[in-house]
Amino acid sequence: MFNACMGLIQESRAEKAIDALAKLSAPNAKVKRDGKIKEIPSEEVVPGDIVLLETGNFVPADCRLLETSRLTIEESALTGESVRRK
Repeated sequence: MFNACMGLIQESRAEKAIDALAKLSAPNAKVKRDGKIKEIPSEEVVPGDIVLLETGNFVPADCRLLETSRLTIEESALTGESVRRK
C-alpha cells in the first residue's frame, strides 16, 4: 500500500516537472504578421512571419536575419561547449 502511494506521488511530481520544462522550452515569439506585431507561441511561427528578437530572447525557429545591430549569440547550449568569458 505504501509503495503504491509513493509511486503515485512520484508520478505526479514527475508530470509537474515535465509540464514546467515544456513551458520553458516553448517560449512565446514576437512576430510581425499581416503588418501587425503579435506575440504567439513559438510553435505557431510559420514561413513568412518576421520574427522580432530582443536582448535575451530565444530564437524560436530557423530564421534568415534581415537586419541586426551588435548581434551576439550564445551557442553553448546547442554545442555542449562550456561558456568562456573574456
